[in-house]
Amino acid sequence: MSVVEEFRQEINDITCIGKWTNDEEVHDFYIVEDFDALRKICSRESERYDADDIFSTLLGLNQYSNSCWGFADEYDVCHMCNQVVSLDEYGYWVNDKEGYLACGDCVRLDTDIRDAYLKHLTNNPQCADVIFKEEDLVNLGYTRCDKDFETGLYEFQDDDPESILENAKAQLDDDEFIFRIDATSPFDIRYNLFSKKV
Repeated sequence: MSVVEEFRQEINDITCIGKWTNDEEVHDFYIVEDFDALRKICSRESERYDADDIFSTLLGLNQYSNSCWGFADEYDVCHMCNQVVSLDEYGYWVNDKEGYLACGDCVRLDTDIRDAYLKHLTNNPQCADVIFKEEDLVNLGYTRCDKDFETGLYEFQDDDPESILENAKAQLDDDEFIFRIDATSPFDIRYNLFSKKV
């Protein structure tokens, strides 16, 4: 085990990543941007500062407080509400056109962000929803198509989103379509298609 891996294990043993905030109290969250700089997320505000010795700084912080930490390639911050977002999980959206990251809560609750997200997904075989539950899409006026699809390592997992969308448009030319991911594994992805009358 390398020095960094040992340090990471030690920090993980004394922290509570994923539960950095609740209604009663707010815990600091530190994002390691590189080995000379930290970004501190606290009380819904973000602050950057340099740390001379990042490892001892993080160890000291975590021994005497409820602070959590993570590397910048694993965590970022929602640009709307400043909530820490795990980049290893689904539940966020990066709007490349506008240049912001929005957490799942902001996508679901802010109508402007939600509309931009849905517009990004509409009739786009390269993207699929990972934020809304099926009932959320139904409440937004979408109907789930009957068939489930799979793309993966095995021969029978050969569904192609581009041809699926092309066939769906041919059958329902007045509808808009959105793909939604049901499940993923290292070897496959399962998804379905939702339609909405224009």
